[in-house]
Amino acid sequence: MKNDMRVTLPLWQMGAIVLMMIVTVAINFATKTATFTDDGFEFEVSVQGSVGVVLGIAIIIFTIYLAFFLARIAKHNKQFPDRKISTFTFKPQEYIEDDELFEEITKQATKKVYTYYTWTLPLLVGASLGGFWSRTTILFGILLLAMGQYWIYYRTMRKFLVQEEEEE
Repeated sequence: MKNDMRVTLPLWQMGAIVLMMIVTVAINFATKTATFTDDGFEFEVSVQGSVGVVLGIAIIIFTIYLAFFLARIAKHNKQFPDRKISTFTFKPQEYIEDDELFEEITKQATKKVYTYYTWTLPLLVGASLGGFWSRTTILFGILLLAMGQYWIYYRTMRKFLVQEEEEE
């Protein structure tokens, strides 16, 4: 299973999430929202100074990262035509059902992720309701949750694959 991108896909997704976190924080510092008494609001984006530079660089890096990611998927699909990764599908790419081993590994990993969300989502909602956090902080929290999901999945897959390689 070496060189199979389906195993390292969560790492790629975590990298994209880190870049999205940087963009989210930069947008937070580069924007200003004003609310008026007549139920209107104004949204202003100011990309001046160092915040504008950070936002611009982050968007450029994110775009380059996305291009490398899509190119890597295309390379994987050429190398493994029977194990293609579809970039636009509702079925998560983490479901690897090639054989009974991968079905079992996927089952274990998704059970752990489900348990993770069962505990962390209510905690995030409770903290956001009780803490009166900003939208950016809540978005950052959601991105952290997603990062945790991919980390749990990758760690579980990796553990099983290392055990399988040692047995061979």
